[in-house]
Amino acid sequence: MDGSSILQLFGSLGASGVLAWYCWYVTSTTLPRLVKEFREETTAIREDAAKQREHHQEQTERLTKLAEQMLQQCPNRLDVEPLDS
Repeated sequence: MDGSSILQLFGSLGASGVLAWYCWYVTSTTLPRLVKEFREETTAIREDAAKQREHHQEQTERLTKLAEQMLQQCPNRLDVEPLDS
């Protein structure tokens, strides 16, 4: 083996070593961290959406009750027959 082929061998092994380390680092450190952050953010978004949905349901129920009360009071004030529900 001459000097240039030895340098090429070390160069190839060095590049392969860096590539192997990079693959190991991404799969053992970076991806698990990204998955964890994604799951935490998704959980927070789901909790916020559930709170908003609950709030809107409460508002809808409240407005429905008020509308029903108004409809019940209207016939009494206008002296007409109430609507059947």
